Parts: sequence; structure tokens; C-alpha cells
Amino acid sequence: MVRMAPGRHGVHDFVEVRGIHIVVALGFFILGWVAVGLASLDIWRRPEPRFSRWLPVLGAITVALFLLFLSVYIPYLYTGTGSDRPALSVATVLEWLVLVGIIGWVLVASLTWWRYARGSRNTT
Repeated sequence: MVRMAPGRHGVHDFVEVRGIHIVVALGFFILGWVAVGLASLDIWRRPEPRFSRWLPVLGAITVALFLLFLSVYIPYLYTGTGSDRPALSVATVLEWLVLVGIIGWVLVASLTWWRYARGSRNTT
């Protein structure tokens, strides 16, 4: 549980949790665009009937959202305002679009692979 009350436990606990959160979140966003990008590139270069032909396009859009988010969010960290951003900002909207993009990419890849395995996906 995150302790944010400065009176009882001190602000130090919250600062530690925030620092760990930033490291883990940046790891997710950096490795996420690399993973989706490499997988989409591979599917584009070597098409397979298991995957939709337009999956690499969805992957490219998702990678662009990842990179756009990082280009907006990382400057917040250097100015010390990473956690001070308003509830609705460009960074927040991009962050949610990245999550929708990666979930959509995984869902489309999974569903087309599943339909192929069942034999219900038209592979012609």
C-alpha cells in the first residue's frame, strides 16, 4: 500500500515508490514499442496465414503512439514535473492511447491466430 500521508510515515516513502514506478513504467513503454515493432516488422517481412495482413499497420500505429508518448513524457521527468501533470494532459491521453493500441494489437494477433488454428479463418 502506498503511504502518501506526510505526517505519519513521511514523504520519503512516497518519493521512493514514485521513483520505482517511473523506472518500471519507462521500462514498459520502451520495451513495449521495441517488442511490438519487431514483431510487426517480422510479420510484415514474412507474412503468415496465421496473422492478419493489416496487423503490421496496427503495429506501426501503436509504435508511433509509444514514441510520441515517450517524446512528450520524458521532458516532464527532466523538469521534475512528471507527477505534477494535470489529470488530463497530452501525456495522459497518449499514455491511454498506447495502452489501447497494445491491447488492440495483441487482441487482433490472438484472434486471427485462434481463428486460423480452428480452421475458421479464410487464408486465401
